[in-house]
Amino acid sequence: MATASLPDHCVPCAAMQRCDLIDRDSATRLLSSSLAHWDVTTTPGGCLALQRTFKFPNFKKGLEFVNSVGGMAEAEGHHPQVLLQWGSVRVTWFSFSIGGLHMNDFVCARNTQRLFDEPQATQT
Repeated sequence: MATASLPDHCVPCAAMQRCDLIDRDSATRLLSSSLAHWDVTTTPGGCLALQRTFKFPNFKKGLEFVNSVGGMAEAEGHHPQVLLQWGSVRVTWFSFSIGGLHMNDFVCARNTQRLFDEPQATQT
């Protein structure tokens, strides 16, 4: 997966003079080049978001993944919506503070994908 165009870490929007929203077409292009299994969706509040459902063999593995994503999110200072169910975890990234998608969401989606791709995440 080629993610060279994404920064390594999030940048705080509050510290920036201007946070540029990423539109649907740009988001789709970024996903196709770096995060092929993710979708651009719209939240109930009307914000564009990145979303993926990850499959797991049981509830425990899904919960371990949620905890890993939570640790990464805390380190980045950017937090997703997470839905944990038996056998699956749905992760949704968007920047509530600016009302849409920012590059931070792509950074965190990539980091989430990396956590899932680690071998221990999918072991039974």
